Amino acid sequence: MRFPGDEDAAETREWLDALASLVQASGPERARFILDALQEASSMFARGAVLLLALEGQVSWT
Repeated sequence: MRFPGDEDAAETREWLDALASLVQASGPERARFILDALQEASSMFARGAVLLLALEGQVSWT
């Protein structure tokens, strides 16, 4: 699968492969949950909220 304007097709392929593995290992419901969490995180990044929360110690990636 190719996406017009993709600046890093190899990275995109890695993400898509990881998603396929997640669906296979844990099912589509878990994959949807992860995608929703990623969408929320990306929205926070876009608003700069993650940086603010991280500075306040409210965000942990571990």
